[in-house]
Amino acid sequence: MKFRNLLKQKKFRPIFVHGVGFSNYVARYISDKLMISGYFSMLSEYMESVERNYEEKPLLIVISKSGETAAILNLCNKAKAKDVPIVVITGTKNSSMEKLAELTFVVKNSNLLDDRNLEKNDFFGNSILFFEELVDGYLKGN
Repeated sequence: MKFRNLLKQKKFRPIFVHGVGFSNYVARYISDKLMISGYFSMLSEYMESVERNYEEKPLLIVISKSGETAAILNLCNKAKAKDVPIVVITGTKNSSMEKLAELTFVVKNSNLLDDRNLEKNDFFGNSILFFEELVDGYLKGN
C-alpha cells in the first residue's frame, strides 16, 4: 500500500533507480519496467541526480543485496538530506539503508555471507520477480 502511494502521488515525478555491480542489472530492469508502465523512470549512476532541484520531488529506488554498499549508502544519505523518499530492495534485514528508507523490501537472499557473489545466489532473480509482482499488484489495484 505504501509503495502504491509513493507511485500514485505524482505520475510524472522523476524516479531514479540505482544499483551497483550485480544489483545494477536489477536496477536496469526495474527502471525499464517502470518506464514501460508509464512512469518517468531512469537508471541513475550519479549522485547528483538527487541533489538537483526538481519541479516535483523525485523518488529514489535502490537495490543492494547487503544494504551496506558504500556508494549507494552515500546516495541514500544525500537523498535523505533533500527529503527525497527512498525505497530499498535488499537481501538483509536491519541494514543501514533500511534505516534511511521510507520503505524497505527484504527479498530472499540465500547466501548472506557471499558479498562477492561467487556462490549460487537467488537474491537478484528474486528481486526481479518480486518487483514484477509488486507492479502487477499495483496496476491491478491489489
